[in-house]
Amino acid sequence: MPADGRKRIRELMTNRIYIELAIKDVFRLWSASQLQVIIIAGICLPILLLLGLKNGHVADLREDLVTSPVGRQIIFWSLKQGEFLTKEVLRDIQGSIPNVSLIIPESQKLVFIERSEDQGSSEGSSPLTLYSTLPGDPILEQFGAEIGSAAPGARPLILSEPTARALHKNIGDTATLTIKRRFGAEDQEHTLDFKVVGTVASGGESDGFVGFTHLDIMTCLEQYGSGEAVPELSIPAMKSLRAVDQYSQMLLVCFRGQATDLTAKDHAFLAERGLLAEVSTAAEITSLFGILKPEAAKELKFYMLRFSGEQDNPQSVIRDSPELLSRNTEAQDDLLLRWCDPLTVQVNGRDYQIVGLTLPNKRQTGGWIQNFVKPRAPWFTYEESTATPLSVRGPVAVLADLGNKELAFTPTLKASLQPLEQQIDDTEQTTTSLPDDEAVSLGEVSTAYVPVSLLAFITQASRNQVTLDSESKKFVPSSSQVAFTKARLYTATIDDVPLAADLLAKRKYAVLSEVSRIAEIHEQDTSLKMLVAVVALGVFLFGVITVFSVLVDSTDRKKGMIGILRVMGISGSGVFFFLLARAIIIGVMSAAVCCGIGVLLAAVLGKTIAGTEYLAWLPKVHVVLGFNEYLLVTLGAILCAVLGVLMPALKASRLDPFDAIVEGQFH
Repeated sequence: MPADGRKRIRELMTNRIYIELAIKDVFRLWSASQLQVIIIAGICLPILLLLGLKNGHVADLREDLVTSPVGRQIIFWSLKQGEFLTKEVLRDIQGSIPNVSLIIPESQKLVFIERSEDQGSSEGSSPLTLYSTLPGDPILEQFGAEIGSAAPGARPLILSEPTARALHKNIGDTATLTIKRRFGAEDQEHTLDFKVVGTVASGGESDGFVGFTHLDIMTCLEQYGSGEAVPELSIPAMKSLRAVDQYSQMLLVCFRGQATDLTAKDHAFLAERGLLAEVSTAAEITSLFGILKPEAAKELKFYMLRFSGEQDNPQSVIRDSPELLSRNTEAQDDLLLRWCDPLTVQVNGRDYQIVGLTLPNKRQTGGWIQNFVKPRAPWFTYEESTATPLSVRGPVAVLADLGNKELAFTPTLKASLQPLEQQIDDTEQTTTSLPDDEAVSLGEVSTAYVPVSLLAFITQASRNQVTLDSESKKFVPSSSQVAFTKARLYTATIDDVPLAADLLAKRKYAVLSEVSRIAEIHEQDTSLKMLVAVVALGVFLFGVITVFSVLVDSTDRKKGMIGILRVMGISGSGVFFFLLARAIIIGVMSAAVCCGIGVLLAAVLGKTIAGTEYLAWLPKVHVVLGFNEYLLVTLGAILCAVLGVLMPALKASRLDPFDAIVEGQFH
């Protein structure tokens, strides 16, 4: 074995001997050791009780908030600047705020719950206010209710106890709810069967009938209320629901000349509306894709109106009508047309440009624009047109029946529906026309013409803004993402509430929570910690001085024994280690006594002693002691003993063996 290894083993064996000597010395001189244990335990016990009283007081303050879900709850809602609560926004909030357990968007709907004939109702149904919830909702959990997951086809329902009693509904029963909606002059109602999965003791009979269901179902009911199709409930869109054609561009046509062209005031007016008018000299624009006579390019001037600056977004929508803009410009006889960029299509394998073109009639323009149109040109008005039926075929393409030819639009639509009649506004007709043999061909690509509103719908469909409804056979708004304005957020603990509330406020949400009460508890906790620290430090310092005095005297009494140990070959460091080990043992024993008495006092002070009137004056004190407190007191007791013995041990380790024996004889 190497020399270093043998030396290490000898050191370990020597240290073990010192520890055994220290243990034997503690019990050999038990009367002196007992006094030292009592002194150190008496020093640490007040500190332990102070910590327990502080914890108990804070626990009493926190009890109502901890046991109630309201303590961890933050209600927040959108104001003018707060974002609406879509799925993406809620996901971002939950990811950016630490320790968020659950976010429940708040939604409520008035539905009607069916009464049985034996319940004495002549109406057959009663109004029921339905609220949204999610699995793990603390509000429902405190009543022992759980909504569960909304599996496909499952419709769980939790009723308030007054509602369940009035309707004679038990857990497991089926409840039939009637939902209603109105869009324009059309009314609809549908019935849905729900399964009662629980009851909660909330509200009274005077509050009306109340129920809770899964958020996913409430989202479907929100879509239902807006007239949309709800595939999850097998409900089609309302027949009167239709999409609105939208435009991000307009084409302005006016005569050339100072009196008839746009003026500086006209450009300023358009700029106020966020629009920029740019002159267009492209041949396809100045000829309206071949339907205007050649002289039109010489006499007419064409402007393309688009959003300017930050509003320059291809999907931005011009809300102003062409009539409003034309009426407020100084240019004479100016004409504004709604405009969409053409799409590339194929007809029998040949490329075509499909152009959306709808011109006003002669009564609206005085007929001047019609004078520039070629004979037999395929153009459209709001009242006059040559109708050719359109249809939609197949799940991936929109097809137009143009004689014996098929027009395949790209990008494709997802729906497979037909026909497209009455897809456009009531004042328009769904029409199209394919250029005949005399139609103008621009380069290698021929041109096909449809109403601009149809092209607008197809463009919107490519952006998933509209779709074709299978029942109504119309373009309808795509299923909108339901956005909520209010939600309940729950943090993991009440201590996480202040930070979460602050982060929500920074996102411009209005916030309602118990943050003021929680802040008050934290302030009291901090103040009490400071008080306990000051008192404990004072007690500890005076305790160390007391222990130092006792151990100095004890060490002086052991000088004879120390001298004998030194003569027997124990080094000065060995004597130091022996006394230090003895002090640590005394500290551990003191900590055990202190913790034991602390547990006993905590149990006694926390109980009300019945039948002892003479002890009624004793207050009921809540003392909370945990692992951290016991560990702190144990370390404190050991530290107190070590600091008390440190100087005497150093002094003893430097004594001359024979002088120590001589001095020890006089003690």
